[in-house]
Amino acid sequence: MTWLAERYRAAEPSFLHPADEARIGVDFRLGLVRKSLNAGVDVQWGIWLRAGRFVSCAVVCCSPNRDADYRCPVI
Repeated sequence: MTWLAERYRAAEPSFLHPADEARIGVDFRLGLVRKSLNAGVDVQWGIWLRAGRFVSCAVVCCSPNRDADYRCPVI
């Protein structure tokens, strides 16, 4: 979650609609991230930036309650 918050804050000065993003807020977003990851759900954020750019950040959940034939990569 720290990594995701850092990516958000790095892009913040370039947000196309900073007032809209401020209404949602990074703390609210991170609360949803915590719930999603704890439930075994991946997280994907996408935000339009100025000059026609778009930032996309994702966190893939490696949950033990997922039935997979391969191990979760650990970094």
